[in-house]
Amino acid sequence: MKKWITLYLFIVSSALCLGQNDSTFRFHGKVIEKGTFKPLGFASIVVVNKNKGAASRSDGSFSFPVNIGDEIRITSVGYEPWLYTISEIDREDKRPYMVQLSEKVYEIDGVEITDFADNFYLKRQPRDTLKIVNPFLNSTNPTDWSKSQIVPLNNGQAGFAITGIFNSFDRQLQQQKALKEISEAKRFMTERQKNREKYFNKDLVRRVTRIDERVIDEFMDYCAFLDGEIIGKTEYEITVKVLQKYQAFLRR
Repeated sequence: MKKWITLYLFIVSSALCLGQNDSTFRFHGKVIEKGTFKPLGFASIVVVNKNKGAASRSDGSFSFPVNIGDEIRITSVGYEPWLYTISEIDREDKRPYMVQLSEKVYEIDGVEITDFADNFYLKRQPRDTLKIVNPFLNSTNPTDWSKSQIVPLNNGQAGFAITGIFNSFDRQLQQQKALKEISEAKRFMTERQKNREKYFNKDLVRRVTRIDERVIDEFMDYCAFLDGEIIGKTEYEITVKVLQKYQAFLRR
């Protein structure tokens, strides 16, 4: 009988010791914006020392297993990161933890805007242009058909005027017009791309999805957001759109 009692006490003691050594418990709470207490959904939660991650739900709530000593890092687009180390107090206190993230202040360098010099695209003399040299034209610039040209008569009379109709046949003017249209189109596309990248760029995609760098370009092309879907939108709205696209991208 004593033998069985001793064995029973040994088993119970071992179980208690194992229970005391096991520090795993659930760390739960909610991610909110500091000051406004607005819930921050889809915030990135990483257990740094275990290289494991999760995300807060749409209402900002979260719950995941941790151990004492784990290092927690919680981030969200547009906010300062929140760092915390799990302690014995967190295991004993069962109340949800309110994680308050402060808005991040971005500092950008000054931008100096310059313009091209005159005739930037016309350094070379265009070939095959319509240049008519007529010694009888009474003008300092006989090829400027935008102005009236006077052709004197041989008998000393006043002569007759030639209008600017020849301008439509002047290839040099046509080339200048085409180059101007190309320059304006390039400037428009450059400004449009810069404006898009303010709201949708690789840094944002990396923070939101933790995507593999080998497929980030493919994923961004897959998103194919229209200008109206991203320009002028809040970071939270764009984050939701990116996560929805990422889920569809993974299910392909």
